[in-house]
Amino acid sequence: MTNPSPQIILKVNQNLDTFLKMEGTEYSSKFLLQVAEDASTYKQKLFAKEVFSQNLKLQSMQSENNILKATIEEDKNLKIELKNNQEYIKDLLDKKKRCNKEGYTEAQINELQQSIVTKDTQFEEEKKELIAKYESLMRISSAEFEEERNLLATHTREISRILGEKNEKLDKILQEKMQEWKADVLKETNKVLQKEKEMTNLREGMDAEIKTGISQKKLDAHMENLKGKKRQDDLVESLRKEVVRLEAKPDLTNDLAKLHTHCEDLEMIIKRKNMEIFHLKKNNKLLVEDLTNEKDRNLITNIKLDKEKEKYRTLDQNLRIAETEHRKNGAMMNQSMNENKVLKRKVLDLHCQLRGCEQLLIKERTKNKNMANCIMRYKEDIQAVADITDPKKLIIAVARLKEQHVDGDDRVSMEENKRTLRHMFDGFMCNLKRSAKVHAADAKQMERIKEQLNCSNQRKMDSCVKRTNIINESTREISELKEKLKIKEKLLERATDTTPKRVDSWLDEKYLRKTKTMFQKKHCF
Repeated sequence: MTNPSPQIILKVNQNLDTFLKMEGTEYSSKFLLQVAEDASTYKQKLFAKEVFSQNLKLQSMQSENNILKATIEEDKNLKIELKNNQEYIKDLLDKKKRCNKEGYTEAQINELQQSIVTKDTQFEEEKKELIAKYESLMRISSAEFEEERNLLATHTREISRILGEKNEKLDKILQEKMQEWKADVLKETNKVLQKEKEMTNLREGMDAEIKTGISQKKLDAHMENLKGKKRQDDLVESLRKEVVRLEAKPDLTNDLAKLHTHCEDLEMIIKRKNMEIFHLKKNNKLLVEDLTNEKDRNLITNIKLDKEKEKYRTLDQNLRIAETEHRKNGAMMNQSMNENKVLKRKVLDLHCQLRGCEQLLIKERTKNKNMANCIMRYKEDIQAVADITDPKKLIIAVARLKEQHVDGDDRVSMEENKRTLRHMFDGFMCNLKRSAKVHAADAKQMERIKEQLNCSNQRKMDSCVKRTNIINESTREISELKEKLKIKEKLLERATDTTPKRVDSWLDEKYLRKTKTMFQKKHCF
């Protein structure tokens, strides 16, 4: 439906004024006031419709801003929890480094690893819960937003339909009144033209009769007719005076022009406010796009964090494998150390036995020397006996030799003692060689285990350095994202806080004040 232009309204008012001048007192000024009131109410209804639509738009924008604020707060909470978890992971990594540097016991390392595993599981569970909560909130908010949007759409459709019907009815009424007014104006103009024609015909007839020389009676009759016409002229003059008096009354065209200018001002204000709302919607769209980009960036950072967590898990698995190898190597080292201790004890026992055997050897050597001396003496005595030829002297010498060398000698033969001692010495030397070989193999194995431990410690240190660098990069990215979010929140606060205040102040100052003045003017009329 198109609104009637102010020019059409002014033309209607002018036609009404002319019609009132011609008809006199048949139509009063009350009808004009009623028409002006109808036009003003029509404009007020249109303005109220636009204000209502703008309020609905503002409410929808406020709901969207509230949803955006809720999503921003959820993102903030998620980022704070991520930061806390990252700090806790840093503390655990520092504790691991300290453990590697200070060389804590295996029980403490196991406790720390168990705490790390439990915290990782807690972090994963909390992350899953937060993600589920965030998704449920997003679903609920989107569903509520769509419901409100549908309700607003239905309300706007109904309001537009009702207003369209009312506008159609008003247009029909105005067209009917315009047609009636036009018909009345045409009738009155035709009547006036007919009266003027009759007057001109009468005057022409009178002039013709005077010229041709009519009788006195006709002249008297004409004079009476002229007196009647004079009376008619007097009535016309009185009617004109009445029209002048009515024209002297306050004209409503100025008020209608003022109302028209006021409506134009209101339309300009509404257009300006519509432009502001359009710009605000545009800014909100940009902010929503920025938020979606931030969400995408957060998703990318979360993906990076997940990758880093996977790397961290792989590194933890490698650490666990290395620790299990370290434990195995430690157990092997302990076994080798125990074996070395046993072998050292055996070596010490063998050394003690060697020392005892050396003393026995010294004793046996002294015995051998004594036996050699005895044998030498025995040989010398035998040689001395061999030179004796007298049998009696020979028997005496042999008996003396027997007393010296054979009687009372309970010692074991030297060959058996030498054989046993040689056998024992060979056994001791074999044991010594075997223990020396085992000790050399254990020393090589210890060196190999030390090299493996050094390599594993170096790998652990390198992985810890890489993880710290990655965590620092992620923290820097998170800080940059926080700064951007702060800037966007400030923009959102500006966009959300100013528009309702401006609209409320504008409505209070302009619309309500001017409606009061219009109401007072109407009552004055």
